[in-house]
Amino acid sequence: MAHFKFIEHTADIGIEVTADLINDLFIFSASAICEISLENFETTNNIFTENFTISSNSLEELLIDFLSEINFNIVTRKKILVTVEDIFIIQNHDGYELLAKLIYEKFNPEKHIIQREIKAVTYHQLKIEEVEKKYKTKIIFDT
Repeated sequence: MAHFKFIEHTADIGIEVTADLINDLFIFSASAICEISLENFETTNNIFTENFTISSNSLEELLIDFLSEINFNIVTRKKILVTVEDIFIIQNHDGYELLAKLIYEKFNPEKHIIQREIKAVTYHQLKIEEVEKKYKTKIIFDT
C-alpha cells in the first residue's frame, strides 16, 4: 500500500506523504524515493544492514539529508534500500538527530532497473506539518 501520492509539479516529481507518526513519515518518504527511482523493487537474499546517523537543525533539513543519502546510495554507491528496520528521531538542544538501521541490497543490473534518476531532493515547498493528528509533507525531487 502506497503511503504517498503524486502531486502536480511543472518540471519535477512531487509527492505528498502522510503518516500517523513522524518516524513513519520518514520511512514512507524513503520508500517513495525507491519506488520512484526503481522499476523493479523486488529483493533477493543479497542484503546487508547499515546503521545510519545524521543531525540537522530542523525536521525538514533532517528529512532532506536522510532522503539525499538514500538517493546517493542508489545513484552512486549502487545500494538499494530494502527497508528501514528501526528509526529514531530525537530532538536535542542543537536540533534533531536521526538514528536508523537500514537494510540494503547491492544493485544488480540484471534485476534492478533505474527508471528515473533523481538529481536532488529539494527544499522547494518543503514543510512538515502536524494536521489532525497526522504528519504531512510535500517533497519535490529534481529529475
